Amino acid sequence: MESKIAVVHRSEIVRRGLVAVLNPIWKSDIVQSESVELFLALGYCNTCRSLVFLDAEFSVQSDKIPGKTSLVPVYYLPPPVPEPEQPVYISLMSDYEELRKIVDDFKSQDASGGLNENELTQRETEILRQVAMGYSNKEIADSLFISIHTVITHRKNITGKLGIKSISGLTVYAIINHLIDPDLIDPEKLI
Repeated sequence: MESKIAVVHRSEIVRRGLVAVLNPIWKSDIVQSESVELFLALGYCNTCRSLVFLDAEFSVQSDKIPGKTSLVPVYYLPPPVPEPEQPVYISLMSDYEELRKIVDDFKSQDASGGLNENELTQRETEILRQVAMGYSNKEIADSLFISIHTVITHRKNITGKLGIKSISGLTVYAIINHLIDPDLIDPEKLI
């Protein structure tokens, strides 16, 4: 799974400054956004693993960022008083080594039992559930408000990651992994 770093801050100077500091560590494109809404509209939370440096002035409800606790470590800038079960707070005055450690920890999550490239994303799991229940690409696209082409791409990714090409095989996988209730499957839809 692709990984990204994002800097979401209303101040362009802060965004550019943090990106300039992070570039030598990350050595890949860093997403910049002036608002949480724009960042979410870009869809990075749904398509890849993200490390987000977020302006502390933005209030983010936990349900706005999918998989926030496991997929999207969020670091607020600058730090208000930390509340329990909130993301980590760092200061704009954080030194280079502190930022380097955060990024290195993020990079190493795959190797240390975090996400791996064969693990299904939240969206792929949603689509797998619907495929296993016998829904067509069009029905899935309509229910998730995405295009049929996006559903087809996700299905290709699912079959590539799992190595299962048939609908019956995907259905068995979904049942074994408790993604669907076998009693709710309509056999007529699978034929």
